[in-house]
Amino acid sequence: MPPAPEGRYGGPFLTGLPEHLASLGEALGEVVGEQGRGRLRSDMDPAHLLLSAISLCWFPLVVTALTSDLGFQADSEEFVEARRQQIGKLLLQGALGQS
Repeated sequence: MPPAPEGRYGGPFLTGLPEHLASLGEALGEVVGEQGRGRLRSDMDPAHLLLSAISLCWFPLVVTALTSDLGFQADSEEFVEARRQQIGKLLLQGALGQS
């Protein structure tokens, strides 16, 4: 899978598009709402959290050489499902063990 044009050219295709801004605004509103309901830590920046979540999902599909070198097949259903579960655990529970 070749890199997405956004990654290759620095983002000129989506930047400022009304549909793109609307999607980001909706997602950010959901994150802010969850934070307001006490379901997310108050010391987390909602925009950074959203950017991190998007990056965790998007990066392995764009940088397929790294993904492949780590032993994954980015276009397989197994990888997508395992990635979905890993990202969910990481975002909801963190990566540090209980000490």
